[in-house]
Amino acid sequence: MGPDLSDEQIAAAVERDVVGRSLRGIGELSPVPGRADRVEPVLQAAADHGGLPVVVHGFAPTTAHDLAVLAGLARRYPSVPLVISQLGGLNWLTAVELVRDTPNTYLELSTPHIVFAVRLAISEVPDRTLFGSDAPYGDPVLARATVERVTRPGELRDRVLGGNLAELLDRCPPPAAAGAWEPSCHAEPPLRGGEDGNLPVIRRQPEAQGQHLPPPGRLSVVSMASSASSASAVVRPVAPGRRPTRPSPR
Repeated sequence: MGPDLSDEQIAAAVERDVVGRSLRGIGELSPVPGRADRVEPVLQAAADHGGLPVVVHGFAPTTAHDLAVLAGLARRYPSVPLVISQLGGLNWLTAVELVRDTPNTYLELSTPHIVFAVRLAISEVPDRTLFGSDAPYGDPVLARATVERVTRPGELRDRVLGGNLAELLDRCPPPAAAGAWEPSCHAEPPLRGGEDGNLPVIRRQPEAQGQHLPPPGRLSVVSMASSASSASAVVRPVAPGRRPTRPSPR
């Protein structure tokens, strides 16, 4: 979907190449710097088809301003799950804050700048963080090890490594496989974290009660496959309106 396509051509492309092939989402989109607004026709088309997830490139050349524009667009299309890939790149702190405050946005965790960025993202938005490795540029084994380093065995880790994305895809079935769409892919409230205004400590989550979670996988950068064996995440705002902070240097 090039920048020269009209809104009508974009809508037709989504109808033909995504909906027509029973795919579960759109992406990865890479708008030119300063023109994140060009994603809007794609979000409109995604909304017209029941709220297809849309993945947008988060690393450079995407800027902090672009991330803010994307968050604003996401609020305009609340039925569309908007996934920011690669943890927002060097703007990871801004990305975490924006996703925390925008209920229909998600963070994909590949290529983190520092391990703390992954820890913060999971603690702030545990039900909207999605495992990813950015292979072949990133390493899936190291990406999984990073998630395992900042979480404990249990439900939270399982959700980040696959449960969140499986849930997201299950909420948004392909049109060819379902006759009716849910009005929104985000009917359930997010999980809540600590309320002291500081960076929440990741607590051990209760073990899943007989719930089967798929094995971890990789979020496709071409399109979100119809298989639910990929990765996903969680949301947990600490205190509304409070900006996440780094720990004080020792």
